[in-house]
Amino acid sequence: MKQFDNGFVKQKKEDTVEYRQDKFLSLIDFLKRIDVQNVVENPKKKSEFIQNLSFDDFKSLLLRMNGILRNTPTSKRDFNAGPEARYIVNIKNEERVTYNPPFPNSKLPLVEEAFLALKRMDSQGKTKDAAMMIGSAINSIHPFVDGNGRTVRILAMLLASSKEKFFAPQANPEAIQPLIETYLSDEIHKLDPIEIKGFENFPMRLPSGISEREQFELSQAINDDTTIFIQTCQILSKEKGDDFKQLFISPNTGLLSLQKILSKYPVVHNGILDRYNEYKKEYIKILIDIFENPEKYYIKDMAMFNDISIAEKNIFENKTLMDIFYMDSDKDSLEKKEFSWDYLINFIKG
Repeated sequence: MKQFDNGFVKQKKEDTVEYRQDKFLSLIDFLKRIDVQNVVENPKKKSEFIQNLSFDDFKSLLLRMNGILRNTPTSKRDFNAGPEARYIVNIKNEERVTYNPPFPNSKLPLVEEAFLALKRMDSQGKTKDAAMMIGSAINSIHPFVDGNGRTVRILAMLLASSKEKFFAPQANPEAIQPLIETYLSDEIHKLDPIEIKGFENFPMRLPSGISEREQFELSQAINDDTTIFIQTCQILSKEKGDDFKQLFISPNTGLLSLQKILSKYPVVHNGILDRYNEYKKEYIKILIDIFENPEKYYIKDMAMFNDISIAEKNIFENKTLMDIFYMDSDKDSLEKKEFSWDYLINFIKG
């Protein structure tokens, strides 16, 4: 199968530490000019600001922040993450973590869902959880071609901080990514556990009539998001009443046939790519709901709880998926008694 360059091979000027620090300082200058500190320090003012904020104004704020961080001219600022921006690589504990966000036409509606959840959570006094949620959700939606992590990091800091407390949260939930995927597989779609060793290894013939962009998306799904692509095929076969095992080369190999999959199901027009994107949208909605309604996501109530050791059951028995997120992220968070721009600048330079 044709391999596509994911765009992360060469380091651009914008990826250097010095360049990013300089743009962070430019963003802080902008935030100072619009008197953000006066809002951040006062919980009542911050809540009023959030509740009175329209989605259009929220989008404008995100565009302004991302544009400054990337030094993008005003006329070129846009929610412009196309297929080439779908591949994210994070380094966590020296391991490579791959995550593909939803397709471009799904991004802004999902950002709006996260924004509305932010308003609801703020009205309930869940400010810190709301900050973590909106940062993690937007980072996972990936609406910009670049600078998503930097943009939401500052946004989450401002939402979570106050006069009494300064938080520097890492809104990037790698720790619960596999747990959300397991939740979708076991609890939402109730997929049968099947041992799959991979795909047959020979050049694959792409279906005719699909565009270059769709070829790219299919390649990304298969090569960089293999587990989810396989689950997508399993979901499709279940929805259509097919026997998923027919897609194996033979019953005992544990290898799927890509050619059988592409011959059986269309790639577009209610086919594989549409179902794959639906899965990605489900992932984001679950991520948002984990923070807004954590009581729905106790580990002990999930099928996965039966597959862990007794020691792990003792640890996770009274934990939710949101708790797992905080267990991983809090060690990366910095907290200070008082919010100040100098402290934020030193943290960024740090």
